[in-house]
Amino acid sequence: MGALGQFWQIITHEPLALPRRLLEIEKDLRYGAMLEETFVYQQYYPMLKDIRPNTVVIDIGAFMGETAIYFAQNPNVKKVIALEPMPSTYEMGKKVLAKANPEIRERIDYRMEMVGSENKSVPVSADKVGWGDAKVGNDDKSDNTLNVRMRTLDSITKGIKERIALKIDCEGYEGDVLRNADLKNVYAVIVESSKENKPIILKKMKVSGFRQQGGLAYGVPYYFKKG
Repeated sequence: MGALGQFWQIITHEPLALPRRLLEIEKDLRYGAMLEETFVYQQYYPMLKDIRPNTVVIDIGAFMGETAIYFAQNPNVKKVIALEPMPSTYEMGKKVLAKANPEIRERIDYRMEMVGSENKSVPVSADKVGWGDAKVGNDDKSDNTLNVRMRTLDSITKGIKERIALKIDCEGYEGDVLRNADLKNVYAVIVESSKENKPIILKKMKVSGFRQQGGLAYGVPYYFKKG
């Protein structure tokens, strides 16, 4: 069984009888690769296995909800707040999540929001499919530009009393997400980082009391936890 079949069985508890049931997104090899990263190669497993009871996972760069579904399988997860800024990707993600098993779906709060350094509305430009290559700011070459809400991480975590774990994959904006964030109630962070943002992330994690657990090579998520 390929990554798509595994993913489909996880979210529906049904065999994948008709590939087109998943809205034809299985035809795009890039999405298949993302499913393999999550469900076959288990790149987020280091954090999944450390999830403590009554945890809220904040999934920044949630794409079509596959990582939110991955974390929501863990019975220790109370809720996943899944944030995806790309309008076209978000719409497809809603359709994927609508097919999910209700026990998983009810624990996922999927929102079209960007996380960054300010609370404001920003123009987001992307291609028509939106495979993780979002651009912030006006782009005359794009015919798919919409204003999307940007929020700081602190504005999202405010009021959350439960323990928090962060997954971050936001195409080069991870430094903006973490630089000024208050990580007092966060105990685990797994983040995909560009080379440019690596020093920012390592410094932020150190001063916030995290220890690096893994992710020594470019392209492999960095994993940090407290204690």
